[in-house]
Amino acid sequence: MYRKSLPPAGEGGAQRRMRGKPAIFPVYGFLPEGLPSSVGFADSFSLRAKSRLRRLRFDTRLRAQPRGGSLFAFPFAGVDDEHRPLRPHKKGVFPMTHEQIFNQIKGGLIVSCQALEHEPLYTKEGGVMPLMAKAAAQSGAVGIRANTVRDITQIKQVVDLPVIGIIKKDYPGTPMYITVTMQEVDELVACGVDILAVQGTGALRPNGQTSAEFIRAIKEKYPDQLVMADCDNIENALACAGAGADFVGTTMRGYTPETTGINDVDFGFIAQLARECPAKVIAEGHIHTPEQAVQALYAGAFALVVGGAITRPAEITARYTAAINNHK
Repeated sequence: MYRKSLPPAGEGGAQRRMRGKPAIFPVYGFLPEGLPSSVGFADSFSLRAKSRLRRLRFDTRLRAQPRGGSLFAFPFAGVDDEHRPLRPHKKGVFPMTHEQIFNQIKGGLIVSCQALEHEPLYTKEGGVMPLMAKAAAQSGAVGIRANTVRDITQIKQVVDLPVIGIIKKDYPGTPMYITVTMQEVDELVACGVDILAVQGTGALRPNGQTSAEFIRAIKEKYPDQLVMADCDNIENALACAGAGADFVGTTMRGYTPETTGINDVDFGFIAQLARECPAKVIAEGHIHTPEQAVQALYAGAFALVVGGAITRPAEITARYTAAINNHK
């Protein structure tokens, strides 16, 4: 992704052409400021495609650098937004700043690459989800959502995209199952997730904490960690945002007792969150078609996550066979 300035030493043709020019609007984002309103949505996609091609030509110069995670090779990173030195994860490689992550995922598609133990793509040794992530990255995904330290670690070795990390684990006495305790938080932070996602619904955790209290505890322990709350309604989303969540997702809409019966994308809910919630809104859940994805962005989503419609072949096949059988 282009930055507002590029290093003068050793620069190639792509760098020379961009030197001194303002950054192209965030890749996969909406229309840049100043673009005529007469330019249609399809035209904006064309502009973004051209920007992406320029970025890919430039990125080929960095292929020899160590890979793993949402990283930029020196000298494009190395200081954060306040110009304080950052500690590299690997030799000569630095993590993305928060602003870089926001710019990367804005208006784009994050692909969820997950396989639970009972699903056909699950293997004990892993290795399948990184291939899914690689395919998603090659097709223009701006980020990955993944479950378990093993899959996250393997994915970060093959793609240079921001990763939303979760750990799904059932606990007795609570319906919570997405990053429920501080133990999972510690493990996710240790493996370098860019955005840490937790369940942000109305149920209590095993220790009696509400979702807002849990997020507040995470921010106190890891103040620089970006946190996403997987929510189901406006009340829980506002509570999680008030506790410090950087993102709220519509992930749990339709999957809690309070939202039973909602089996499709709730565009009205996305729009309400965009209007009333101070955190950035990530649309997730029930998104099965590209048209629904675009409509979610128009409703006000900052970015969106799609999983089952892309990376779960059993679910995709079942949807087709059900439709066919209903017409017999």
